[in-house]
Amino acid sequence: MKQFPKNFLWGASTSAFQVEGGYGEGGRGIANSDMCSIPKGQADFKTASDHFHHFKEDVALMKELGLKVYRFSFLWSRIMPDGHTINEDGLSFYDQLIDDLIAQGIEPLPTLYHFEMPYHLIEEFGGWRDRRCVDAYVAYAKVCFERYGKKVKNWITINEQMCVTTPDEMNGNLEKDDDKRHQVLYQMSYHMTLAEKITIGLFNKMIADGHIGHVVAMQSVYPATSDPLDVQAAMNAQDELMWSFLDLSIQGSYSHHFTSYLKKHGWYPEMLEEDQKYLREHPDFIGVNYYASLTVRAKRKDDDTSHMPPFFV
Repeated sequence: MKQFPKNFLWGASTSAFQVEGGYGEGGRGIANSDMCSIPKGQADFKTASDHFHHFKEDVALMKELGLKVYRFSFLWSRIMPDGHTINEDGLSFYDQLIDDLIAQGIEPLPTLYHFEMPYHLIEEFGGWRDRRCVDAYVAYAKVCFERYGKKVKNWITINEQMCVTTPDEMNGNLEKDDDKRHQVLYQMSYHMTLAEKITIGLFNKMIADGHIGHVVAMQSVYPATSDPLDVQAAMNAQDELMWSFLDLSIQGSYSHHFTSYLKKHGWYPEMLEEDQKYLREHPDFIGVNYYASLTVRAKRKDDDTSHMPPFFV
């Protein structure tokens, strides 16, 4: 039987807003996730798994499991409660977590952005819909690189970019008009990529011996039937669902199909000429979150196309 390499990293992954809790403690600010409505009977993100109070026990369990790497995310609103001001208590918490992981022989693999951001940035200028969020993200990343760059060499910029732009309640895209909502969605996504690209350039200067990458949610898309229209729909869905965001992140441009699709609907994001020098930056690796495959059929006359995703299962 084939063996995995000795240096293969078996591990586990979490996101801060889904496990940390610690709401209102240690200088933590209000996060966008705190503002989401939670179904009755379910734990909210203010408590979550209470990792904030039990991280040492959690790391001990990781050690017992034999994990070699732990992918987690920083809670932006813990490190910079209002998106601008640095919170030393928040930085200290992650110092303790990282040091404990290293002491247990577990490699820390942090994600800078995993669905969560200070809610103040949404109140201030609409979050990712505004270019000012690019500057806020880069400043936040710089703080993290300066604090942990000597201890941590592998990093992730953004987790599942498409998934974070589509939940309206999480990102503050509450436009009532469907066309406007879609346009804002793709503008937000573009700003995320631009922020990521500028951050990669910064990372390469600050942590020259490190590696930084991007993580996508990826699905294999199959046509519902052998009908050519279903086959074409599946190809389009795969481009719109997977390759579109990855193309911009890796190659610095959208595909011809996706460019045409966005311009046809009036959803093509606003870009500045100066952005091109940043879009050429490349991540060192691509992470893939794979959950399930998807079957797609061609659009029918009475299908509602007002909501994401723009294809039919």
